[in-house]
Amino acid sequence: MSIKVQKIIRFIPIVNFIALFCWIGCCFKYGTKMKEYFITMLKLFSAIILLNIPRLIVYYTVENYIVNQVFFWVTVYFSFLALAWISINAQEKLINNAKAEMSANNRNN
Repeated sequence: MSIKVQKIIRFIPIVNFIALFCWIGCCFKYGTKMKEYFITMLKLFSAIILLNIPRLIVYYTVENYIVNQVFFWVTVYFSFLALAWISINAQEKLINNAKAEMSANNRNN
C-alpha cells in the first residue's frame, strides 16, 4: 500500500491500524536496524500511554458514565491516529533512507 493511500486512511478509525502492519512489512523489506525498529516501537507505546493518562484521570475523578464513554472513544480514535501517524512517518524515513543508499551506490559504481 502506498504512502499516499496510508495518509488518507490514517483518519479512518480502526482501518488506520493497517499502517502499523505496512510499517512492519517495510522494516522487513528494507532491512531496518533493530535500534531504529525499537525506537519507533518505543514511540508508539509512549504515544498510547501519554494519550491514555488524561482518560484515566477523568475515569477515576468523574463518575458520569457518559463523560467517561466519550473520553474513552476519543482516546481510542486519537490512539489509532497516533499509531498510524508514527508508523507512516517511520515508513517514509525508511523509504527515503533506502533511496538515498541506492543512489549513493549507483554513483559509486
